[in-house]
Amino acid sequence: MKQIFTKRTKRFLLDLLFPNRCPVCMRCIRWDKVICEECSKDMPLIKEGDLCGRCGRKHKPDEQCENDHNYDYVLAALWYEGKGKKGIYNIKRRYAFNLAEYCAPYIYKQLEKYGLQDKIDCITYVPMYPSKEYKRGYNQAERYAAVLSEALHVPVVGGMLVHKKSQTQQHELTGSERRDAAKNTYTLGNRAREPWEKVCILADDVFTTGSTLDMCAGLLKSIGFETVICVSICITPKKLADDEYEEDHDSEYYEE
Repeated sequence: MKQIFTKRTKRFLLDLLFPNRCPVCMRCIRWDKVICEECSKDMPLIKEGDLCGRCGRKHKPDEQCENDHNYDYVLAALWYEGKGKKGIYNIKRRYAFNLAEYCAPYIYKQLEKYGLQDKIDCITYVPMYPSKEYKRGYNQAERYAAVLSEALHVPVVGGMLVHKKSQTQQHELTGSERRDAAKNTYTLGNRAREPWEKVCILADDVFTTGSTLDMCAGLLKSIGFETVICVSICITPKKLADDEYEEDHDSEYYEE
């Protein structure tokens, strides 16, 4: 109770200096809300059965999941379209971290569905290149991991993964090119896995082709993790995740 009171008090006082805003339309909202009523009615929530939690793609229930990736589960709250897409733009550019809080309960329900909510040992995140993170001031995937940590009461562990310098922006690549680039972009960091850490959440903002998360999950598996659960805020519909992804990318909402 004391912890909850402290959090609510801090949020109320912070609102006096930095008014709370909806992460989609950026209008001011009550200090104890995470989204405005108007935007909440039109969020592209992923409904149960919309996609497979194993591979992150849609297929018929009676079809065998063809998950040949390093990750074991893919969970997300929103489709990367409409107000979900605009929210991602705001979380990258305007500190709209309320979007992560809005998504947390939906992620918890999916973890419950697969019986994973009490099996997670730690949470880590997809790293950014240091100079890029310095320029932005934060890594949105790390902020999302912190929100999940508070909701699940599981610690965030940084330093497991490192982003090496990449000369090419991700949004300039097709789906197949992203898969090749991911192999040369990420490596293991200096934080070793503790012996008791077997199940890990890997957080990121958007699941596109899955190439980045697949590569990072493989690195985590290489140091002994048995299960890697990829958790993103948004997931890109399959038709936009392949080679035509770049053509459909709306520069108004995406800047990487």
